[in-house]
Amino acid sequence: MKKEVVVYTIGKSKDHDQTEWDVLDITTTGYLYDKEGVLYLIYDEYIGDSEDDLVHNRIKIGQDPLSVQVTKSGMISTSFLYEENGEDVVNYATPYGSMIIRVNTEKIELKDDKEEGKLHLEIVYKMSVNGDHETDHIIFIDTKVTDGRTV
Repeated sequence: MKKEVVVYTIGKSKDHDQTEWDVLDITTTGYLYDKEGVLYLIYDEYIGDSEDDLVHNRIKIGQDPLSVQVTKSGMISTSFLYEENGEDVVNYATPYGSMIIRVNTEKIELKDDKEEGKLHLEIVYKMSVNGDHETDHIIFIDTKVTDGRTV
């Protein structure tokens, strides 16, 4: 059963020589559901000012072992697989060109209450773009049911 949820995402990043984190936060609505023991979170985000700047996000959370697959389509096209102590190399396609991104996942933390539509996900990783120096990243994703409705 799908639950309509408010999705709160916070992304933090910094170079090794930075003392302060750069922070990007997004609040939107989406859907959270469990299918055969796998959690799915589906939501859209705008990364610009027009309706053409839409990115569809599908987050698939496997629990044994814990893994998070983030698939983006629309203005950005990619699919990352985060696994603790794992590495993934992906093509990240944008309207301005494509990049090769390497992600080294250090930690994944998941707390969820499927019945209440609550989810807390934290992913800590290092990332390099086109083989350049690594940067540190943390993603926090939290959800809560909008009004208790199921769809």
